[in-house]
Amino acid sequence: FPVSELDTAAGPVRVGMFICYDQSFPEAARMLTVRGAEIILKPTACYSWPVDVPRLAARAVESAAAIFMANYAAPTVFLTQQMNGQSVHFTPDGVTRLHAGKDPGAYTSELDLGALRAFRVSAEGRRLRTPHMSWRLCDPTRNPDFQRQNAYNRISGSGI
Repeated sequence: FPVSELDTAAGPVRVGMFICYDQSFPEAARMLTVRGAEIILKPTACYSWPVDVPRLAARAVESAAAIFMANYAAPTVFLTQQMNGQSVHFTPDGVTRLHAGKDPGAYTSELDLGALRAFRVSAEGRRLRTPHMSWRLCDPTRNPDFQRQNAYNRISGSGI
């Protein structure tokens, strides 16, 4: 999960991206923010299940980052899958700034970088992020119940 710095009119901004099912795992957003992402982008071309939008809000809160998801509106069909829109923007404290629903259209949402950065250094923003504990995700001594042999006969689950 790489993070890039973009030059904007408001100055440099650190942006990361994940796709589709990555949103299901808190570690994906956490890795992006540990690497400095202030904004996480999620382009997608799939059906958004009812749990997907609140799950993405949770990723914004857990990582103290702004998250934007863009999806195809209904009734677009990609391969055999019906799209249903649900493009969203969440602030790092979980506030919904945009929820486009299923209808096609051009939607915009503004991000206050000053407010985002102020939240990230506030007591609440710092409480939500624990990068000093992220090494535990890679700890090879963790519970063996979460380790399995992969297709290459290697033990997976012992690192990221």
